[in-house]
Amino acid sequence: MRTAFLVLLTILSSLLSSPVCSQVSLCPPNLDFEEGNFSSWDLRSGMAHSIAGVSSIDWSGGEAGDRHTMIRGSSLDIDPWGLFPVACPNGSGFNVKLGNANTGSEAEGMFYTFTIPPSTTSFSIIYYYAVVFEDPGHDFSEQPRFVARIVNVTDNTDINCVSFDFTAEASLPGFQVSSQGANTRVLYKDWTPVSLNLSAYAGKTIRLEFITNDCTRGGHFGYAYVDVNSNCTGIIDGASVCRGSSATTLTAPYGFASYAWYSDNTFSQLVGTNQQLALNPLPSIGSTYTVIVDPFTGFGCRDTLYAILNIAPIPIAGFTVNKDTQCITNNSFSFDNTSTISSGEPMTWLWKFSDGTTDRVKHPSKRFSSAGQFTAELVISSLSHCKDSIQKVVNVVLNGNPDFTWDSICIGRTTRFENLSSENGTVSAHYNWDFKNGILSDSKTPPGFVYPNPGNFDVTLIMSVYGCETAPQIMAKSVRVNAPAKGIRYYDITVPPGYDRYLEARARIGNNYDWQPAIQLNNYSVKNPLFHAINDVEYKINITDIHTCITSDTQQVWILKKPGSYLPTAFTPNGDGLNDDLIPYLIGMKKLKRFSIYNRYGNLVFTTTTENDGWDGTYKGKALDTGVFIWLLEYVDNNDKAITEKGNVTLIK
Repeated sequence: MRTAFLVLLTILSSLLSSPVCSQVSLCPPNLDFEEGNFSSWDLRSGMAHSIAGVSSIDWSGGEAGDRHTMIRGSSLDIDPWGLFPVACPNGSGFNVKLGNANTGSEAEGMFYTFTIPPSTTSFSIIYYYAVVFEDPGHDFSEQPRFVARIVNVTDNTDINCVSFDFTAEASLPGFQVSSQGANTRVLYKDWTPVSLNLSAYAGKTIRLEFITNDCTRGGHFGYAYVDVNSNCTGIIDGASVCRGSSATTLTAPYGFASYAWYSDNTFSQLVGTNQQLALNPLPSIGSTYTVIVDPFTGFGCRDTLYAILNIAPIPIAGFTVNKDTQCITNNSFSFDNTSTISSGEPMTWLWKFSDGTTDRVKHPSKRFSSAGQFTAELVISSLSHCKDSIQKVVNVVLNGNPDFTWDSICIGRTTRFENLSSENGTVSAHYNWDFKNGILSDSKTPPGFVYPNPGNFDVTLIMSVYGCETAPQIMAKSVRVNAPAKGIRYYDITVPPGYDRYLEARARIGNNYDWQPAIQLNNYSVKNPLFHAINDVEYKINITDIHTCITSDTQQVWILKKPGSYLPTAFTPNGDGLNDDLIPYLIGMKKLKRFSIYNRYGNLVFTTTTENDGWDGTYKGKALDTGVFIWLLEYVDNNDKAITEKGNVTLIK
């Protein structure tokens, strides 16, 4: 059988004297955990044992992770056994969970030691507790246990009225059976107050001790919740009236069995029997009210608290923020609470953020999960519940998204990069480009520049937007810088005057052509313009590829200006309609006798006696491969003289 054990404990330390400001310094530091940590508390951890029928604890460590846990007052969680809230119902900002739901004979302790000033005339402690036990039926010394002790350290004695030692057993008075224990019997006791008047202990050193432990056999657990109220002035809530108020409500500590309010300190006129006493209209400042609080039987001592009506100072709210505009990726707003109150008395803090979250620490840190404009409001309250508030706006911005593109890149030509980055509405953005080759720029739109060498370069763009300076975004892309092909000189071409012939630029170099000079061609921007023979021309053909690289080739065209014959040195019978046939040209001659073609072995592959009839590069209907062939030209000049010429021609496929 498993044993569950829980204690929920709240302490309210009330120090009564007048004036209020003289009592503020008596409040022990962080007794109330409102600093959100365990400073000034002595935390211990160890193991529980049963030796010879006596329960004992071996303290071997200090603070132990999830066995000493701070809980925010804003928590809405409930205890799984007693179904009461784990956050203290007194409205404080923090309380502590002592122990956990693990087993293993674990023990946890919290100790706070302080001295009541000798001049104090009235000092009271009120604490609340709730206990949950699963009773496994072990021997008494082996059972889960909770100890609450108030110790007079000076005289080495326990203050018995408010010291308790609870051990799980069936006959424990005031407990109820939990409805959540399906396979075991679980007992719990809801919130219960205990009060102790320590006025007689002025000058004495007091120690608060709170201890929980699992069963000593190691199979059943226990834990506790502890809280401390911030009010050490001895003034009941509502006794200090905010300036300008016409009414107030006096509020005694929560959870007692009965309340008896009197309109003076002689206890002659009973004016109320509830936890709160409404005063409307407001009595004169200086009026005294007393309340006698009685705990439930067996759970503390009767106590008397006093309320002397006085004018309370108004707090002044203020705070600063580390940076009011931050980035969605790593925002962390640190709020520095600069609020003040003239009396120096403790204050409580409520931070309200427009994303619906709240916080009660003095100096919170806040992260927003979405971009936008948010308000941070600080509401401060004094012990007298006098309030002030202040709001400020903070901004969470989206980070930038860097991106870029570029036009085609070739060495020796101006290259331009286009910035495509998204600034996502930021008020400002900064850019840093690294184009490699020692080329840098911090301009959003960088100027054009020339790459001197070809190759692959990793170009990077670093983008930093306002609010996201600590999280710059980087975009890197591999950029290819190209080089043009080497220019060549084509075979010279000779044509008769007035003759039309197609010229042809190189293929697979580019797709944009520019023939210069712009003469004697039907088109100067195509691959194969038609040439009309008038004069000799040397053309420069500028061929531009997709990377804007320009290759410059040369083509010389000669015009036959005196009688004779002409045959080109090469032709390309590939069926594209350009230089597909090898045709001899006769200028000022009488007639053609014969035009013949031989292969390198001397075999005749073509012959004709018809002028302007040419060889198409085939033999017996079959296209021949690239090679050098011999031509033989026979013709008659104007003097009826027979002339024979021969030469070589290259067939190019």
